[in-house]
Amino acid sequence: NDTVYNNSYGLTEGKITSGINKVYMVPVGDKLFLVDEENNEGWYINSLGVLTKIVSAGFPTSLAGGIASLDGYGFVLADNGDIHNCNLEDVTAWDATNVTTAERDVDKGIFITRHHDTIVVLSTKSIEFFYDAGYDTGSPLQRRQDVFYNIGCVSAQTVWTAGDIIIFVGNDYRGGI
Repeated sequence: NDTVYNNSYGLTEGKITSGINKVYMVPVGDKLFLVDEENNEGWYINSLGVLTKIVSAGFPTSLAGGIASLDGYGFVLADNGDIHNCNLEDVTAWDATNVTTAERDVDKGIFITRHHDTIVVLSTKSIEFFYDAGYDTGSPLQRRQDVFYNIGCVSAQTVWTAGDIIIFVGNDYRGGI
């Protein structure tokens, strides 16, 4: 519901905003990065175990599901399809220019995750893949032109990930499940 635990149900780290949807977590630098898309909030736990809400002005205010990390960056997806990333190794800092867009198709962003060395964006009508192109300013991501699918994702609640396995309820371009 709203309690973050450390190692067992007996050790409470703190509380986040109450909700019923999944909260997503990945390590970024020396922090554990958490995303609560239901309440449009980001949090982190530092190496001392302190839970802190992300208040950076560049953090998006309308989140889709999921979370990803790649090469020292944390990534979240806004529901308009914009991929936002934190500064390198620093989930506390979100620059407004650290954004790229999943825009091969005009659709809504649903879920972001990682598959091997790529960031994957599941949208309502499409799936796109991005790699770390190493840009010095703005987003480090570049769209992979060689991979694209005209299959969409029904909702973030239908996605299950484990390592490089991504399972979801999809829909075709006409909307059929």
